Amino acid sequence: MPTIPLFTSPTHPDGSHRVGAPGGGESWMFDVHSVDGRTTLLVGFHLGDPLNFQYARRYMRYRAMPTRFRPPLPAEFASVSTILIEDDRVAARLVNSVPGPEVVAASDTLRLRFGASHVESRPDGTVHVSVRASDRAGRTLSADLIFTPAFRATHRLARTPHETIILNDPLHRVEGELQAFNGAGGGMTTAPRVRQIAGLGYHEHVVALRSLLDEREPITRGRALGGDRVVVVHGNQTITIGGGASGGGHARSGVAWASRPSISAERLLPQSVGQDAQATVETPAEIEPGRHDDVTEAKPLPWRADRPRVIDSSFASKLVRYDSHPPLGSALAQIIYPRRLAARAFI
Repeated sequence: MPTIPLFTSPTHPDGSHRVGAPGGGESWMFDVHSVDGRTTLLVGFHLGDPLNFQYARRYMRYRAMPTRFRPPLPAEFASVSTILIEDDRVAARLVNSVPGPEVVAASDTLRLRFGASHVESRPDGTVHVSVRASDRAGRTLSADLIFTPAFRATHRLARTPHETIILNDPLHRVEGELQAFNGAGGGMTTAPRVRQIAGLGYHEHVVALRSLLDEREPITRGRALGGDRVVVVHGNQTITIGGGASGGGHARSGVAWASRPSISAERLLPQSVGQDAQATVETPAEIEPGRHDDVTEAKPLPWRADRPRVIDSSFASKLVRYDSHPPLGSALAQIIYPRRLAARAFI
């Protein structure tokens, strides 16, 4: 009997895996956090966004009656998501679906084109991210950004046997321009309308061969950025990646540490957000650099995420910001509730 592959193996860490698993997906995420800490831009290019309600509903119907409903495929649900945060408040949240013929995702390099938005790696190692998002009210948000790696490193985290997080050059210096247009509907508050932005950037690539709706417990995805290192949390997996010695331009390697178990959603988000609260991520002491894909266990040291506050919330997820100690710059976490999304999608 012929078999249909659920994914392919790309020749580049950020190349598309062409995931064909029903309910699975692939996402390329890019964050920008301004130097003054007041502006954050979160951009995602998705082939099968797990929080896409229509995708979730199609999957739940297929899972309940697989002989009656056709399996939903990630490529049928391509989208670009954009969240603009100003002073701990969501100023804009835009999600644009992209028709299949307008989607290009290369497997041999980082090159994405989703309609009017695109990502392209350049020969000098920088990455150009251009985004244009809009809604029915006429609000438009565009960004033109250059991501320059703080160091060169590639690491992988396996949150579950079915989901891998690829951290290829995860920490960046970012410069670029943001532009917001209110349109007839108004509602987007950004001043000035055109602004320059500079600060730290983060990039991750998530490949899932199974739907999050098949899970029961809340899922935590977080990161804290510093000038020379980044702490990444996915479920019960934590990794700290720091820069190696650099000699003009980009650092040549990254140092990786790992620690488990890590934080849970309950420890990240106290019952009363806004009170003096603290979550602790165990991050290890520095060790000698190893191969890029190695994750080496080491003695843990504390990293604290204080004063959690919810800055965006829906029935299926929460976006939480923290103050990090020792200071690592922006600390941000998303908590996803698969059971809530599955229950809503099944109705």
